[in-house]
Amino acid sequence: METLLPFMGVATLIVLMPGPDLMLVTRSVLTGGRPAGVLTALGIATGSAAWALAGAAGLATLLDASPELLVIIRWLGAGYLVCIGIRALLRPAEPMVSPAGGDRRTQGSGTAPFLMGLISNLLHPGQIVFYTSLLPQFIGPEDDARLQVLQLGAVFTMIVLSWFVTYALVSSTLRPPFWDRVSPALSRITGIVLIGFAVRTAARL
Repeated sequence: METLLPFMGVATLIVLMPGPDLMLVTRSVLTGGRPAGVLTALGIATGSAAWALAGAAGLATLLDASPELLVIIRWLGAGYLVCIGIRALLRPAEPMVSPAGGDRRTQGSGTAPFLMGLISNLLHPGQIVFYTSLLPQFIGPEDDARLQVLQLGAVFTMIVLSWFVTYALVSSTLRPPFWDRVSPALSRITGIVLIGFAVRTAARL
């Protein structure tokens, strides 16, 4: 596929741009450490894979037939980001090191971080724009269009997974005393940024 390398370059730039997904992984690392950060990254990548399947199944056709669906997804996405942002703003500051000397961030995370990443990505209007406007520009006429959407979607998902897992692993290696100093401020900044993304999404409706 001649367009693969150009697509990988554009997709990498898109993924590396700071956005709500990055804020969610940051929040998970702050509250649950490495396990939570990686689980959130896996949830985000799973959502991306679901969008690739939807794109191959004719997402653009469905949205053309029912434009109200896009509006609903955008409102749901904005509302979800507001909820997460408010939770980040209201989260009480807790030391990363427990009184017994253990790292609080490594204590059980459950499936909540994964679901948070998955739901956020599924409700992310940017995914709709990507799969209905940008990705089709890299589809050539020589092969089956649906197969190309799946292939490019798989490449995009791998880029998403690689970046956010790497970010979660690297950020979680910072020593707990460092996080103790920056966690309260960073948590509130994260909340404000997430709410800002939600407001921007709603303003486009």
